[in-house]
Amino acid sequence: MNVIIHPSALDDLEDAAVFYEKQERGLGSEVFADLSHEIKVSCEYAGTHRKAGKFYRYVTNGRFPYFCIYYSIESDGIHIRALLDHRRNPRTIRRHLDDV
Repeated sequence: MNVIIHPSALDDLEDAAVFYEKQERGLGSEVFADLSHEIKVSCEYAGTHRKAGKFYRYVTNGRFPYFCIYYSIESDGIHIRALLDHRRNPRTIRRHLDDV
């Protein structure tokens, strides 16, 4: 199945890398690599993860467990919509998902 990573998800990934790089030098590239790997692994099991609303499913990450990968399954493939810190206010997450 095709995997389509939306620009908003790439922005989220970059924001996470920048945030973690500010916390500790070199950690930004680690979070980028780890989340990228988790996207690949998660797509192999697409459809088995918890639901978030009507359209999305999400999976948490192993090494950086606060980040959730939000995706939808559509006829042309798996659409990665967002990578968000699930410690955020649920309304903020919902608004973000509504905008993608």
